[in-house]
Amino acid sequence: MTQLRLVACERRRPMIKPLVISREVFVEEITIEVSLSDGAFVGRGEGCPALRFGETAANQLELIAAHESAILSGDRTALQSILPPGPARNAVDCAWWDLEAKRAGRRAWTLAGIETFRRIRTMRTIGLGTADEMAMEAKQFPAFHRLKLKASADDIVRRVAAVRAVQPRCEITIDANEAWTKDIYR
Repeated sequence: MTQLRLVACERRRPMIKPLVISREVFVEEITIEVSLSDGAFVGRGEGCPALRFGETAANQLELIAAHESAILSGDRTALQSILPPGPARNAVDCAWWDLEAKRAGRRAWTLAGIETFRRIRTMRTIGLGTADEMAMEAKQFPAFHRLKLKASADDIVRRVAAVRAVQPRCEITIDANEAWTKDIYR
């Protein structure tokens, strides 16, 4: 068998529009990307570090580098004991799944023993803004049946009502990112 090769790097992608949530503003997406190659096939995966959990692209890449020989000499199932849960393990795990699926000429979900693959309904996130700003943004996505509204502790009802007015039939989920107290929730 050909020697495996691992490449891990940081990727930064500017956002079209800053995403505002209750505790920060995101102007770019920072991920780590991993590829595992056996010479014939390349498996790819990525992970997204969360600074609030002490994760950075740099420390996740260092973690992968520190365990590279164990990663390359093991397999996907050994990964659970090699890396702790987090973006580094996710990126490497996804790369292993992708590589195994390509080698087998099958879909990853088939290899995982999932008999049928069903479509996943996703949500469009509407960043925190004034009620009018959030309604204007929600109005731009009439095809979405599910919207996730970022929320803070202020002006909650007005913001949700403004979005509901322009998207009367969509499912709305409110994501306060820990900005709510028990009293606000009640």
